Amino acid sequence: MWHDFAEQTFGATLYDPGHYGDDLDRRWESAEGAQAWVLQCLTQASESGSVVVLMPSAALANAQARPLRSSLLRRGVLRAIVTRLAAERDLWVLGESDGERHEHVLLLDANGDRALVSSVWEAFRSDPAHPEAARYVVRAVDRLDERVDLSPADAHTLELDHYPALWKALVDGPEDRPPVLERAESDAAGGVTLGELAEAGMVVFHQSPPTVATAGTTPMWTAKDVRLGRGPSRHGDGQAAGAVICRAGDVVVIAEDVVVRVCGEDGALLGPGIELVRVESEALVPDFLAGVLRAAIEAHGSGGTDLYQVEVPRLSPSDQREYARAFDRLRKLEDGWHRRRAAIEQMVRLGYLGLATARLRPVDTGE
Repeated sequence: MWHDFAEQTFGATLYDPGHYGDDLDRRWESAEGAQAWVLQCLTQASESGSVVVLMPSAALANAQARPLRSSLLRRGVLRAIVTRLAAERDLWVLGESDGERHEHVLLLDANGDRALVSSVWEAFRSDPAHPEAARYVVRAVDRLDERVDLSPADAHTLELDHYPALWKALVDGPEDRPPVLERAESDAAGGVTLGELAEAGMVVFHQSPPTVATAGTTPMWTAKDVRLGRGPSRHGDGQAAGAVICRAGDVVVIAEDVVVRVCGEDGALLGPGIELVRVESEALVPDFLAGVLRAAIEAHGSGGTDLYQVEVPRLSPSDQREYARAFDRLRKLEDGWHRRRAAIEQMVRLGYLGLATARLRPVDTGE
């Protein structure tokens, strides 16, 4: 089949050993046949061209394909192997560079993540020591042993690399301190309900209809965005009847999840399933109100909180701002605890895995 293209070179060539020559000679499916086809592809690749082989997954380590693996490594033409991107097929990427032998090979377990493959491959092409690629790179000479195994390191092995950094972050990282609070006199401040504040025009309640979630171009804050404390992740129809555009200082509430947050900027569309309390008076500080709402929801249970009945202490704006700072310190303490707990759980899991498989070993610190 090659006689039609004998005088041509190509920027990219794709070869699948499962599709043999026109003569139906199944020897092309053998390791020797695969090697012949691969070398033929390389001869017709341009100087900067690549050859991509859809190789059966078994060829990574089985004895039949060992001569092929050894030959490609010794010639220095094997650039990368990507596994678990397609069912029962691995991508082997080959290429020559001005006659030079490539000394490093990228061995990547993609686990179906195409974006990971793209970013790591680009980083590897620019520099095998690039931080984004280095963990997946091996020296060709290190795999030229009796097995010539080209299997990528599994995900658990790569995860173990994170243990030292997790340990250092937990030992050296600063810990948030709680605010110093003292017992106040029970009659120090009276209270007023949010419903009464709404009647006085100091606050306004809003909810968006489900129709805002249809196709649109306005960035939209979803309930999940509020729970995770992130920016708008979707777009909705800001022109829908009843649509609400958030303003900086609006207090958004998801009572069932005990989540209360204050909008930091204008312009996002309020998504369905979120209650919004808008402060319309300088006599009420949004961050203070958010703290009061959070406490009320936790006290009454997520399913039994009527926001109109929530009582807000009568405090001056300056006192409210002081209380808001204390609420903020409590929030940061909670966020830090969640991050620390997650890091500890990950470190313990990796520690058990590493010790149980002897991939991590204890270090004598004299303790």
